[in-house]
Amino acid sequence: MNKIRILIATMVAVTAMSLTTFAACVRNNPSEGTLKHDSVGTCWTDNNTGEALKDLWTWVDTDGDGKKEKCYFGSDGYMVVYTEINGCYVDENGNILEEGVVDTI
Repeated sequence: MNKIRILIATMVAVTAMSLTTFAACVRNNPSEGTLKHDSVGTCWTDNNTGEALKDLWTWVDTDGDGKKEKCYFGSDGYMVVYTEINGCYVDENGNILEEGVVDTI
């Protein structure tokens, strides 16, 4: 019985840490910036600081329609496409898919 309690406590702790880490990696409102496309891919640069978004999910208007799509930028600062990150699928435009539909705000 004691082993089961330890196992459950460990599972709860690991789940809580994972959710906290994932939530900390989402930048909800990046300041004004510019999407730049080059031979490597697409990156986002802050207009004020020149910094790129790296290792995080954020909301960016990737297609110019006035709605922001949730995208992931990798450690190199480029938008990640055609992959799965933490169980979330990313399409060819770098947008997260929620039940097969692009997530927008």
